[in-house]
Amino acid sequence: MGLLENIVSSSENALCEIASTHGVICAMVETMEDGSPQCKEHAVGIRLLLCQSNKERYRGLILREGVMPGLLQMSVHGTWRAKDMARELLLLLRDC
Repeated sequence: MGLLENIVSSSENALCEIASTHGVICAMVETMEDGSPQCKEHAVGIRLLLCQSNKERYRGLILREGVMPGLLQMSVHGTWRAKDMARELLLLLRDC
């Protein structure tokens, strides 16, 4: 998951591919529920990158996958980096 976050953060094409590949967003939701703290952190990071790149385009996609419970949990119980990213993503998702 960390490698995927690194690739997505350095390539707009990779970001678009992740968003358009069926099941990837859902897999990240599952990672948020069952993954290690580091995997959860990377899953939040990828979703944050998606939303930052084009909030109007990806906001609905992210919300439809049921991300809110996991984000709320990460904003309180995640690693420091995950907490910061989860809070930022929650604000982006709320501000539309």
